[in-house]
Amino acid sequence: MIRIKNTAKEVVRNNFRLCLGIAAIVMYTFPLITYSVNNLFYLFRRQADIINYIYWITLFVLSSGFTLGLAYTFISMTGRKETDIETFFLGFENIFRAILLNILVSLFVFLWSLLLVIPGIIALYRYKMAFYILSESPELSPIDAIRISKRMTEGKKMDLFLFDLSFIGWFLLSALTAGLAGLYVMPYYYSASAILYKELKMDYVDRRSQAETHSENPNYRSEKERENHTWEHHQ
Repeated sequence: MIRIKNTAKEVVRNNFRLCLGIAAIVMYTFPLITYSVNNLFYLFRRQADIINYIYWITLFVLSSGFTLGLAYTFISMTGRKETDIETFFLGFENIFRAILLNILVSLFVFLWSLLLVIPGIIALYRYKMAFYILSESPELSPIDAIRISKRMTEGKKMDLFLFDLSFIGWFLLSALTAGLAGLYVMPYYYSASAILYKELKMDYVDRRSQAETHSENPNYRSEKERENHTWEHHQ
């Protein structure tokens, strides 16, 4: 985990201006929209219900596009590929799949949460890699991205939980600074998450290869081949 974090810090340092810009877009878009909508409530009180519906739909659409855009960006950035602000907005080129994936993940986590809090948390980590999977294979259906994420995270959910827990100090710092520290914490966290995703992916490819070939040594692919693996044939 220390190695992942050190690599993530280096990624942020090497792309600091881009990371800062993307973090600012994600962090300040929602408060700006909320502020604008509050003013609209004051000006158009009779249309408050309609404005409220539009407000929540807008937030959901944006959060879907932003989440997929962050996956595109940091998968590219951590792979040392050419990355710019346009990479981030690729999330909106596949917005309908992003929205459907967000709906399905939210629904499944909610349904599991009805049982108890812990099953909901487990479900959250079960589907945590779905947006990264979709970013690497944009033609994949959202439900297939969820299925692959479920398989990929088998036996890894506690590791994912501990990974998030290791950032708790950074999240608290961001809260205490009214989000200012978040301009660094957000790209740092997403860089580390993208690196972790790639490691889980290579492990999953190895496990799948071992199951298919019945070989005791599944690592017949180079690290580069496994890292560049896509998901079109894993539905």
